[in-house]
Amino acid sequence: MAQETPAPTLPDSTAPNDAPSDADVANMALVCVATYDLVLAGKPTGPLADDAADARDLARSIYIEASQSDEATADDDIARVDKALAAAISSGQGNLDEYHSTCDSLLMDDDQDSADTGAIS
Repeated sequence: MAQETPAPTLPDSTAPNDAPSDADVANMALVCVATYDLVLAGKPTGPLADDAADARDLARSIYIEASQSDEATADDDIARVDKALAAAISSGQGNLDEYHSTCDSLLMDDDQDSADTGAIS
């Protein structure tokens, strides 16, 4: 069964020897899917669009694995968090650029140029 999250949040950094729990990984991946959905809703072009779509797919796969959800449940959870994140961003409770940058740092290859990802540093 998928975990309920009251509001989209990225987990705080953990200590180097502290591995994140499956729930932390699932939450991070879920917020990143919603983040990339908002980024892609802005109709980016070129490498940004390709990278965001690839990272979204990766985050979705991570969420499904970490939460042990089936695809239909995962998609329902994603739709719920998409709405919550969009509401948080529009009401000033979150910053899409910060979410995007954090998700890029977690999901993108380190050897990619920041210009390729379009993330704001």
